[in-house]
Amino acid sequence: MQRDAVRHSTCRAFLCCYRLLSTHVPPVSGTPHTNLFHCNKTIKELGSLRRVEEARKLFDDMIVRDTVTWNTMISGYFQNGRVDEARVLFDAFSGKNVRTWTTMITGYAKHGRIEEARWLFESMPERNIVSWNAMVSGYVQNGDLCNARSLFDNMVERNVASWNSVITGYCSSCRMSEARDLFEQMSDRNSVSWMIMVSGYVQINDYIEAWGVFVRMHRSDFRPDQSVFVVTLSAISGLNEFELIGILRTLVMKTGYEGDVVVGTGILNAYARSGSLDVAMHFFELMPEWNEYSWTSMIAAFSHCGKFDDAIALYNRVPEKSVATQMAIMTAYAQNGKIGEARKIFDEIASPNVVAWNAMIAGYAQNGMIEEAIELFLGMPVKNSASWAAMIAGIVRNGRSNEALELLAELNRSRDAPSHSTFTSALSACANVGAIEIGRQIHSLSIKVGCQYNSYVGNGLISMYAKCKNIEDASLVFSRMRWRDTVSWNSLITGLSQNCMLDDARSTFDKMPKRDVVSWNAIISAYIHSGHKEVALQLFLDMLADGTNPNQLTITWLLSACWSLGATKLEEQIHAFIFKLGLDLFISVGNSQVTRYFRCGCEDGFPVVEEMGEQDMVSPRQHD
Repeated sequence: MQRDAVRHSTCRAFLCCYRLLSTHVPPVSGTPHTNLFHCNKTIKELGSLRRVEEARKLFDDMIVRDTVTWNTMISGYFQNGRVDEARVLFDAFSGKNVRTWTTMITGYAKHGRIEEARWLFESMPERNIVSWNAMVSGYVQNGDLCNARSLFDNMVERNVASWNSVITGYCSSCRMSEARDLFEQMSDRNSVSWMIMVSGYVQINDYIEAWGVFVRMHRSDFRPDQSVFVVTLSAISGLNEFELIGILRTLVMKTGYEGDVVVGTGILNAYARSGSLDVAMHFFELMPEWNEYSWTSMIAAFSHCGKFDDAIALYNRVPEKSVATQMAIMTAYAQNGKIGEARKIFDEIASPNVVAWNAMIAGYAQNGMIEEAIELFLGMPVKNSASWAAMIAGIVRNGRSNEALELLAELNRSRDAPSHSTFTSALSACANVGAIEIGRQIHSLSIKVGCQYNSYVGNGLISMYAKCKNIEDASLVFSRMRWRDTVSWNSLITGLSQNCMLDDARSTFDKMPKRDVVSWNAIISAYIHSGHKEVALQLFLDMLADGTNPNQLTITWLLSACWSLGATKLEEQIHAFIFKLGLDLFISVGNSQVTRYFRCGCEDGFPVVEEMGEQDMVSPRQHD
């Protein structure tokens, strides 16, 4: 009778917990042991649904609890940000096991309380490899790679997760040489190890090295999985090598991932980013399954390439309009200057998420409607780091740099961490108004949050210091960068030339491992502005010999140099380049041609004005 009473009481407790759940939770049946299992599962589900009070009530009502029950409830508290309550429950639990301690360490680390995590780690009566990995990972998550590496080096036993954790930390901090060194020391790797390395090189825009790691993985008889394919496709997009997409697509088919919608969307993105819209659309139509990212990728590709009508037509084909697809067409409208239609789509979203709010703010800012953007920003129910980044970038773009810095100060007071793009926008604002002291404070903040080695932030620092006439600090930032991309070199060359240090600019240019058209433009313009037009023209010839095509800025500067030097033959060759490369449609190039013709007293300038697809106030006045 007593046993039946206990069983009846236990069943009644479970039925009570069952009523707290939505209909997807399975009904209770079986022995008390089964009920315990289901109660533990229910506590976990309630925690995931942020119904932590109901989870705790169920916990308190349970007659029998095991270690899993306690660990699940502690984890639920951490999952919902209730760290102190998790600690109270931990202290009340007399049957702690290694997993209980590890749950606490992971929770503390996740919420930035790394010192308390370490104290618990040191207090553990026994540890296993999972505990060590949790502590190492905690340091990595909090940007403390020094302690992460120290703990890693002291581990008696390591598994592949231990290595992956530290390598992830180095990759996230753009310390790829140290990441590569650890990677080479690994005796055992898994697909995650390879994915981390490929992703790390993609993050610093070293797409060649990223592709090399993938090729090495393939030759090592590792079978790529979904995540490896996706990051490798990002590397291929960066390389802009159309043929590599086909090679990877063949491998995708051989490994059985041709029907995977995530990998398929990655291939679709690669085709679209390469500018091969027809191929991208053909691939899209052949995909066996589409998800919302497939639709949004193709809509965004059409919009980006100026095929707005095609973007709308594709959006109208979407069977079920999700927030993501609505955001894609909303962004397309904004990019094409149709901000009213963009706002109409935004208002049609039943429950816009923070990403949708951010997209609408960015749309207003892109169209110069900064007051509307600010009003929307202030009315946001929830802001994230991207919200602040979009608003600050928009204000800077619209020439209101001082206001952008005031907003940055407000962000700092809110204790939210700025994103990388927030730092770059704020540094641009400092450069615009010459606020070097605020720039130094932003530099210090970037070090505090551990993003000073990010290439975008580093490049922003170089430009800010250079424009504020502090070339010493600009050079120091450049020398301390752990990874320098082409933009880093270009920023320093431009800064040196702006500060009348032409010889240093040329020396830096000559040391560049890789140059693009911006690099050549920077050094050519430096020589032109310093009066050395002959050297600039020779550099242009070197640029052509190097296989780099000029753009409209190159042509604009060179036409001016040719005219002042009387270099008629070279000028004729430049004119041929203008039409060969389709640069005759750019206003700045057309204006340069018109200026040259009319200063020579030649009426050939009139047809140029008439044929210009677009004119500004300068164009018609050249011959007044």
